[in-house]
Amino acid sequence: DGAFQLEAVWDIVPGMPATFHAATTLQTSITMSTVQDSFAAPETMSFWQLPAFIRFSEQSGFSALPHKLYWYSLLASPWLLCAMVLIAAAFNLTANVRLAGWTQRGMAGLSVGFLLYFFTRFLYALGLSATLPLLLAAWAPALVASMLGLAYLFHREDG
Repeated sequence: DGAFQLEAVWDIVPGMPATFHAATTLQTSITMSTVQDSFAAPETMSFWQLPAFIRFSEQSGFSALPHKLYWYSLLASPWLLCAMVLIAAAFNLTANVRLAGWTQRGMAGLSVGFLLYFFTRFLYALGLSATLPLLLAAWAPALVASMLGLAYLFHREDG
């Protein structure tokens, strides 16, 4: 309840000799439930609770990497949705005569959607492994997909 009971503790302070304590109490704001919550999946937490939990985890010394990446990806999800709409528009708003080639366009759209999903999950995994910065791992799929969708639409319209 707000404190750790430590036994057989050496207190080491720079510039002073080490002292031994048979038992000591260390005050803390860490509770058992917050430690258990730090091991929970980020998807189980509310969007509004994530920033406070991330701050608490970092102050406590726990890794908040999965929670930060999940929070950034939640922030990027509206832009990713807009990018998916642009990509869908690129495959469906083409000038064609009597809907010729709709199966090819449909299959191409499904393939690009799958590739976008794979690209998003791949960057998410790279972010979790700290290979990529978290912001890049969360925002790159939305930015790349929206740029590709806009470029294709501009090419088709101005073409």
